[in-house]
Amino acid sequence: MSKWLRGIGDLFRRTRVSEQEFQQHLDTMRLHLLLSYWRLPSSAKASSSDRIIHESELLTHGLRQQESKDILNEQMKRLIVNMASSRGISLPPSADAPPPPPSTGFTVEVRPSNIHGAGRGVFVGAGEVEPGSVTAIHPGLVFLPRDVKHMPGFPKVEDPNHLLCIRGDGAVIAPNWTQGDGGEVTPCG
Repeated sequence: MSKWLRGIGDLFRRTRVSEQEFQQHLDTMRLHLLLSYWRLPSSAKASSSDRIIHESELLTHGLRQQESKDILNEQMKRLIVNMASSRGISLPPSADAPPPPPSTGFTVEVRPSNIHGAGRGVFVGAGEVEPGSVTAIHPGLVFLPRDVKHMPGFPKVEDPNHLLCIRGDGAVIAPNWTQGDGGEVTPCG
């Protein structure tokens, strides 16, 4: 990984790519490494980290992104099937559906964070989670850059509103809004 990081750092200096683009490359590499690890059979995980890093370094940024999307789509299908079966709902099989997934082996819960001022978050309640696993789905809204610029007064990420975050492509992710205990509207999270 350090070789790749040095290489991407050199690219950053030579081509003068934006910090946002540089961060996107780093985030994509980290995501791809975690998802590639998740995809391996359990018997191969102990000795495969160097191989995963080497294979990921050989891919272009676009291929790394596409492979990550494919693995995430596979995980989302498995997560939805598991959620439905836990409620006794039988989903009709589709042509591209992955084989029936094993039980997730963990539970998630929403609770206050131990970090002061961080609000509530999603945490593993019981069991263990494989690195690179999708554990929950964010209930917030995603506003694409082309939409945000047409929303007068929409909060910017730079404002002291800690409930917004921004993706590498400039999309703003805002949490869902719900009714609080006293009937007031409060942000989830």
